[in-house]
Amino acid sequence: MSIQSFDETEALKTVDEIVGKAQYVNRISEQAYKSIQEALKKSLEKSRVVIPVIDPSRIILRATTVQTLLDGARDHAGPELYGKLLQRWGEEIGISFGHILIETLKQKNRLPKNYKTILVVWAIFDSSARWGDIKVNLFDENKKMAEVKISKNFLTIGYEHEVHRHCPFFEGYLKGVTTQAFMEWTRWANNIYQTPRKTLLCESVSESQKGENCVFQMKFKVEELKEACNKLVESFEAHDSGRWEESIRLSCESLVAALRDKVGAVGKSFDFIKTIKAFSQVGKTLASQDQAMEFYSLASRVIGQKLERKTSSEDSSKIAVFTRRFITELERTSLTLEQKARIKASAKTQ
Repeated sequence: MSIQSFDETEALKTVDEIVGKAQYVNRISEQAYKSIQEALKKSLEKSRVVIPVIDPSRIILRATTVQTLLDGARDHAGPELYGKLLQRWGEEIGISFGHILIETLKQKNRLPKNYKTILVVWAIFDSSARWGDIKVNLFDENKKMAEVKISKNFLTIGYEHEVHRHCPFFEGYLKGVTTQAFMEWTRWANNIYQTPRKTLLCESVSESQKGENCVFQMKFKVEELKEACNKLVESFEAHDSGRWEESIRLSCESLVAALRDKVGAVGKSFDFIKTIKAFSQVGKTLASQDQAMEFYSLASRVIGQKLERKTSSEDSSKIAVFTRRFITELERTSLTLEQKARIKASAKTQ
């Protein structure tokens, strides 16, 4: 079957043909549900809120139930920490669904013509899943900016004060879904068309609030850590094929390539752990530093066949999703030539 390209004016028709109007909600990622369920369990382990273990492919929750779970997490963690956690959970879930979105289009040989089309297709899926009435108000590829409006947001409906308390979730979610989908889409499109396109990644998301409506302004930048992203796309492909160890190896190579290229290191003696610790020497400690070392260590044990248990799909998925977050953080971290030199020198003397 030949590949058929389409633009935003054909997005609704295309989605209808792919899954049928009644099936949008069933395309929401099972892994996405697992991610938020696990995150909530960790945050609420000391509280009295109990999260039921139900088949994720069959679950339907009232908006108030989700809000109750999130309010419990907020009360437990405090508003400031909760906002950061919610952004991270949203980004992880967005990465998972961004991957599934492009894979679904690939399987049906339907290639979006541009970035805006991808965003419009996403809006159709999640609107149909009753996350809200989602509209792409603007996407300007030249200015690298977009605006998304969500009315009837299921996270705000029913509240009378602090209406937008859970909206950091959508800030992270939008960042994750666009960055992952755009990364995979450009590599797919560039394999088909002779004129290559530069990959955009989401640099920031900010919200302006109008009553219960949420308007998100998104800014993008051109992807710089290309080798790392190439490896990561291969990692997701290996995961989808059930090759967990290969996926983890590729994610590990992606982590190393991202950090190495960010600081401009050369040679085979590059040390991932020492280099990431050296960031603190120039006042640039990464928010994901501890997780990066943890997942790098896990991947290294898998590669060296020293893991005490059998490698699982969950291991593969977690490391791949984290690697996407890690690359995005590195892309957003500015380093001068002097700072890069100091990081490399510090890593050598540890």
